[in-house]
Amino acid sequence: MAPVPPQRKSNILVTGYGAFKSAPVLNPSWEAVKTLEGLQSNGYRIVPRLMTVAYEFVSANLPPLIAEFEPAAIIHVGQGLPNTINLETIAHPQGYVHPDVENQMAPEGTVILPPPADGSPFPSPLRTILDNEALRDAMRAKGWDICNVSTDAGRYLCEYIFYSSLYLTRESPVPVLFLHIPAPGAPYSQEQLDIAVRDLVSLVAATLEAGALSGA
Repeated sequence: MAPVPPQRKSNILVTGYGAFKSAPVLNPSWEAVKTLEGLQSNGYRIVPRLMTVAYEFVSANLPPLIAEFEPAAIIHVGQGLPNTINLETIAHPQGYVHPDVENQMAPEGTVILPPPADGSPFPSPLRTILDNEALRDAMRAKGWDICNVSTDAGRYLCEYIFYSSLYLTRESPVPVLFLHIPAPGAPYSQEQLDIAVRDLVSLVAATLEAGALSGA
């Protein structure tokens, strides 16, 4: 009997953040991500999840999500600077010295994750295996002219969750992306931001289907 091929990972995990100082009522990232509930793209089921802007919350809740859904890709979304949609490229394990929404900081400014088994330091930086330049070009082709590639995710919860996913999936590399979107009105409405996030998720799903990863 021929061996049965392993089942293809069929989920794309997409997270958005809740309220924080710069978005005290509604965070546009979760407002956009929650609209993905029940959607599929290129055969992948989209799994949206809300994250609290807190270091310990991310470290306690992200690993079980990855274990449960075994995602084919992970996309994190957060609110960033006005007038730009940024595709983040790299993340670091330390430098997290700003308090979160619970007025807590990461111990010694470092990610709360199991350290490497060999006792070595956390690898730094870690980089997405997605081709962000190609994704940027594809987003611009869809009309998102302010979409850019970034190498500075901000050393706050956005970079923290980005690094965490890159680190947790490093031994069987999963495409991980952090997408920074502007607040509504700078320049897009929330409805337009919803569409931008949906377009990016669709492009990542198409990239998975085509196997077009920069590190593949």
